[in-house]
Amino acid sequence: KTRINVSKNLIRKGSIGMAAIIIATGNVGRLETRELPDGKKVTNFSIASNEKYKGEENTTWINCVAFSALAEMLEQHLTKGQKVFVEGSMKNRSWDKDGVTHYRTECAVKIFEFLSPKNDSQPQKDDFEDDEVPF
Repeated sequence: KTRINVSKNLIRKGSIGMAAIIIATGNVGRLETRELPDGKKVTNFSIASNEKYKGEENTTWINCVAFSALAEMLEQHLTKGQKVFVEGSMKNRSWDKDGVTHYRTECAVKIFEFLSPKNDSQPQKDDFEDDEVPF
């Protein structure tokens, strides 16, 4: 497992009075990285978080955003379908496009962890043969 902790403390005394924190695991869906006018990267991705209740499965899609170094790392290593862990603060934003105001609630990711290998669909090759095990 690889865990990336962008912030030493998600909530530091005095820096954030109260915050809505999102903690979630799920499989990556949509994934896009782009460059901002100042040259920094931003990665937007969604994760599908599934839960079963009384035999019925419910999927909740969570929009996530990562900036700078974390965004660059995700651009290189994150792929659709990977199982991941995210933790961050809930942010609401809006923008106008063609005279229509759009709204989005998303997780501004501060802590990220890969829970599955990059290409989980391929079997993992063992580094040893069964008859090499000393016990």
